[in-house]
Amino acid sequence: MKSTTVIQIHADLSGFVPENYRTQIRWVNECGRLLPVYPIGTVFEGDHAVFAVKAGQATPSDVECQAACGLNNEEIASQQLEYEMTAKGINNPKDRDLYKSGVILGYEQASEGQMVVIKGPNYDAYQKSKEEAQNVGNV
Repeated sequence: MKSTTVIQIHADLSGFVPENYRTQIRWVNECGRLLPVYPIGTVFEGDHAVFAVKAGQATPSDVECQAACGLNNEEIASQQLEYEMTAKGINNPKDRDLYKSGVILGYEQASEGQMVVIKGPNYDAYQKSKEEAQNVGNV
């Protein structure tokens, strides 16, 4: 059974890491620290392959893994989207809907320490429809 990562995943090097995984690890600079990661396209095998698919981190690379996961393509895509939102810290149900709609792309820290949304491609249209709905309610 094999799966292929669809995102970059932090690698835990605190325990035993099989040789075939060690050769796939890359080091990236995050906030001034070098961290080990499995890059997009990393191949996992066996139970790890199934776990990564069910967690939304990978896609099955063979029919055996697909069958072991027990998920269809739509369910796999849904798990990947859920993982992506969680990884970006999008936990509020309303913000998750806005993310899925392309209204926001996530959050960033403003200069005064507040978290603000990163506007998505549909942000302006969403704001315009909200204003129009308010104006209708005020008539």
